[in-house]
Amino acid sequence: MKEFSPDYRHIEKAAKNIETDRLPLYEHNISVGIVEQVLNHRFGDLIQGDDRDVNEFFRQYNRFFREMGYDIVSYECCIGEVMPGSGCLGRHAEPVIRDRADFENIRGIRLNSVILIHIRGILKRLQTICRRG
Repeated sequence: MKEFSPDYRHIEKAAKNIETDRLPLYEHNISVGIVEQVLNHRFGDLIQGDDRDVNEFFRQYNRFFREMGYDIVSYECCIGEVMPGSGCLGRHAEPVIRDRADFENIRGIRLNSVILIHIRGILKRLQTICRRG
């Protein structure tokens, strides 16, 4: 049997409705807690640490996707922690953004600073780890 090799191009083709050589494997989001259970290795708290810790978090997180046969690593950055007044994903709460004016107000005040800095830092680390394999 041919050894599995992840290939993002399968996902790209599927998104464009082009037939692929094999069925691409993708998961939109997998709980880090489930990833830890499957790998039998706790590492989720490392995402809160320094650069070394975060790099190790993504090394373990990426290892899961590779070992389980996924073609890509999906990672979702939830903004609830840094979004003022948010909470509807974890509990009932009134929406923070109800219309375009709310969006413009939030975007100008918080999104450009706190959220984007947070997300850019995480994605930059993820990109670095993915390049290493």
